[in-house]
Amino acid sequence: MEQGIAKHSTRHILGRDGHHELEEAIIYRAGEHKGEVYARGKLRHTNGEHRVLDLGILRWHLIVHDVAGAAYTLTGKGTAQFD
Repeated sequence: MEQGIAKHSTRHILGRDGHHELEEAIIYRAGEHKGEVYARGKLRHTNGEHRVLDLGILRWHLIVHDVAGAAYTLTGKGTAQFD
């Protein structure tokens, strides 16, 4: 962080839609870890869609974007369904 590679943030909102809030986060802006987000504390859904996830305060956790919304299904009949 001292070199400007990463930024520390409290109450960081994730994503363009702002669906999740991290109590404490480290966001890498440059270097080999650019784009990675690490968090500790609580992860909340801003619209209350699920329970609060307590990550604890001792360890940092890598936060990975879930791309399930972009999933698709192929059937044996030559059709594809995009969710």
